[in-house]
Amino acid sequence: MLAKTWVDRAADSHIPFVAAAVQVGDPDKVPVRQVYNRLTALVTTDDVVAGERAGELAARILPKDHVIKIGIIEGAPGFAVVRQRTEGFRKALDSAGVKYEIVASQPTDWTPAKGESVCQNILTAHPDLDLLYSHADDMAIGCARALHSGNGYKAKLIATAGGSRLGNDAIKNGEVDGSVCTRPGLLGRLAAKALYEAATGKNAAQAQFITYDTPAITKANLSACPPEW
Repeated sequence: MLAKTWVDRAADSHIPFVAAAVQVGDPDKVPVRQVYNRLTALVTTDDVVAGERAGELAARILPKDHVIKIGIIEGAPGFAVVRQRTEGFRKALDSAGVKYEIVASQPTDWTPAKGESVCQNILTAHPDLDLLYSHADDMAIGCARALHSGNGYKAKLIATAGGSRLGNDAIKNGEVDGSVCTRPGLLGRLAAKALYEAATGKNAAQAQFITYDTPAITKANLSACPPEW
């Protein structure tokens, strides 16, 4: 509600207000593309779509001869993207007709160390796991250490919120099977452009939803996602 108050004050004074990467309003009640009507623009990654891209990638690389066992490495509790990325992931798997079971879904603090710990716990409990799905590159990097620890695990490993230098290197080296390209640098440039155009009168539209493409990336198409962090 505090964010809405500031947007309302700016709008009352005819001052453009652009939100970057964070919705104005309750993200658990309002879809990401439903932008608060007094906001100039919301410039963000569509994390539901990013989750869908991860699910589509999983559907391509996983076997089709049995019910797939999946472990999810979540971000920190309380973040809307945790729900959104899993929602999109499951939607894509369902659309592809994949038979699957999510046998574990555990939170982290968005760090490689916590990702490694959570993945080790999941793999110990489910050594026959088919797929580990991480909500971000950072946890996937830690998860890869657990997965390739010499214990014979066969699970695939993919992530959303990918495209970091370390994440791309992990894909290139075969430690991670794929990710979804996110571009925080581009997000900043799009936000600055929207604010400039509103302030100079080039674009008077309100409640714009501005995003960018988030393709799945593997070793075969890493050049499509140059790292931005």
